[in-house]
Amino acid sequence: MAQAPGYFKFIHGWSVEKTGIFSGLPHFLTVFFSWIFAYMSDWLLQTERLTLTEVRKLATIVSSGLPSFLILGLAFSGCYHVLAVVLIMGGIASAGAQTIGQWRLIFIIAFLNMGICCVIFCIWGTAEEQSWNQYHTVSKNEDDYKIAIELKPQLNNQS
Repeated sequence: MAQAPGYFKFIHGWSVEKTGIFSGLPHFLTVFFSWIFAYMSDWLLQTERLTLTEVRKLATIVSSGLPSFLILGLAFSGCYHVLAVVLIMGGIASAGAQTIGQWRLIFIIAFLNMGICCVIFCIWGTAEEQSWNQYHTVSKNEDDYKIAIELKPQLNNQS
């Protein structure tokens, strides 16, 4: 979304002042919909309508799958201002391109990136905590502390 003003300036010929509200609105909408979706997710879990994995997959579809298609729509919106504004509200724009063809490529790449990640997680993803994320306690063996205290003066003398 950081490049939305550039997209509107170079593709639609709008001034930076005109694009200000349209460039900021997606960030506001992200906060608003995240808040609503968080409450909805909690409700789905508390009422046991969906499992944690199903809620996370639904969140992935809403946060990656849907925007990926909106970005794909941006790739083909051409110079239709209203369509571009509507689509960019739900998607993200990338950096650097200043022609319709270049922006189309960026939107297609973003669509593929978000869409593929969404599909992969929805097929193989899970909400189960992975072993590498487990907290492990450090040994409280007194012998380990004694060895460390004995080695500390030797290590200090070497430097």
